[in-house]
Amino acid sequence: MKTGLVLSGGGAKGIAHIGVLKALENLELSPDVIAGCSMGAIIGGIYAGGTSITSIEDFLINKFELKKYTEKWTFQLAGGPILKFIQVEGALSTMIIRKGVDNGDKILKLLNKLTLNKDFSGLKVKFACNAVDLISGREICLDKGNVAEAIRASMSLPGVFYPVKRGSMLLVDGGVLNNSPVWIARKLGAGKVIAIQVSPLTDETEENLKTGISVLLRSMEITAHGLTKERNERANLEIVAYEGAHTMDFHKKLELIDTGERAVITNRDAIYRLFKKRRLFFA
Repeated sequence: MKTGLVLSGGGAKGIAHIGVLKALENLELSPDVIAGCSMGAIIGGIYAGGTSITSIEDFLINKFELKKYTEKWTFQLAGGPILKFIQVEGALSTMIIRKGVDNGDKILKLLNKLTLNKDFSGLKVKFACNAVDLISGREICLDKGNVAEAIRASMSLPGVFYPVKRGSMLLVDGGVLNNSPVWIARKLGAGKVIAIQVSPLTDETEENLKTGISVLLRSMEITAHGLTKERNERANLEIVAYEGAHTMDFHKKLELIDTGERAVITNRDAIYRLFKKRRLFFA
């Protein structure tokens, strides 16, 4: 029976998925299929293409800076209240006349590089991700064509990145409807599913809800959590890899990777039972 791994969305919190995959490899376990949403789609898709988890980790820690891969100056400025006001004004003006603040071209170019410009048919591990079609309002499974383009759709945060045009569809972040697409892992043939949740719905503080983007992200978290709960999609095992980080905490890369590793180690007995592997350690 095939085992599937579902990697949830969560912005920077999704960096924990790197730690999850590292820990699974250390336990000599590998999923037969991977399903991802947003940041989970990014990590899962790159890994499924054959890039080693150590290479992904090295790139993220030593080479990746978000500002290098965004088009709009509003993402790259930082400073006092006046400069921040200019940022907000610029972003709002852009959103009024365009489909988002950032067209996503630089991100797509990077994703093509990291996925080795592969189509789904050329992946080493079966993979798919979700997105939401603004035209029909439906959640879509992306499992054909160019992998980078599918990931780009799955991570298209509404209002921030342009939606992705695909046939008659206009696709945005899968987390709008379902942050943990267990059904996609089942669709790919997984009889047993482990879901890694990096965005559990917990209480938030008013201090962390001072910007428009923080309010938008929090609203999406609440909506996606409620809709996912209504679907009653059940993984055989859900592992929470979350210790209080926020969606934009990209500066906490090492801590987030460690969070993912420790989440797997904490649940290793249950994981081994699911994979039907014998424990080879006594700790």
